[in-house]
Amino acid sequence: MMKLLSFPPPRNGKAYIKHMVDLFKAMAGPGFAFDEAWTRMIAARSYDRSFSPRGTVRQLAAIMTQTNRKKALASVIVPTLVIHGTDDPVVPAEAGRDTAEAILGAQLMLIEAWGTIFLMAERGQGS
Repeated sequence: MMKLLSFPPPRNGKAYIKHMVDLFKAMAGPGFAFDEAWTRMIAARSYDRSFSPRGTVRQLAAIMTQTNRKKALASVIVPTLVIHGTDDPVVPAEAGRDTAEAILGAQLMLIEAWGTIFLMAERGQGS
């Protein structure tokens, strides 16, 4: 998966869609069915709407350069539920535990065999 994340996606539409399907499949986790047709459709729509490889690189750089957020999380004063997959290859489950521990009174829900959360939540299956 690191190979898929380590460089911008291909510029060609068909190659981009294949790249994104491969990436999302690697991120999905083993516990839920992977809907390749739906993912291919979303990747195609995304490509047609706004293909921006430099934007993707900037987003990854922004994520990788973030500082420790524990102090800011300690200021959260609303009821909080942290939901995280146990098989998330992008952000380890330990990060979800750390987040829940940093927020006073937060609850943690770990979902077995769940990969990266947005794949399921975007389809309305995250509940």
